[in-house]
Amino acid sequence: GLRNLEPENHPPLRNCDHPTPSGPPPKRLRSESQAMNQEDVDKEIGMLLEEMARLGTKGEDGKVRCKFGALIKDDRCSNIFEAIVGTLRAAKKQKKITFEGQMLLSPTHDDVDII
Repeated sequence: GLRNLEPENHPPLRNCDHPTPSGPPPKRLRSESQAMNQEDVDKEIGMLLEEMARLGTKGEDGKVRCKFGALIKDDRCSNIFEAIVGTLRAAKKQKKITFEGQMLLSPTHDDVDII
């Protein structure tokens, strides 16, 4: 037999008011575990400066100098900082510290001074 194709026998069609998206897809947001707000970043930079003072030496100019390798190999630092290279980059961007190059990697840059 033939089916009864009258409109009352069909589920209603969904009426969608939203236009079809155009343009590039939206940027993905970082997951909760990756996201750090500015307050968290500032707190990590503060802790980094404390650890640099603990591990480094103060120069004649009054500035603390710490070797990258000393930070990377320190047990306390490895427990505090989930991503110390990212914290170093953020601190450099905020001009709280300086070091040669854009990114430090161990063991290649272990002898680089962070000031």
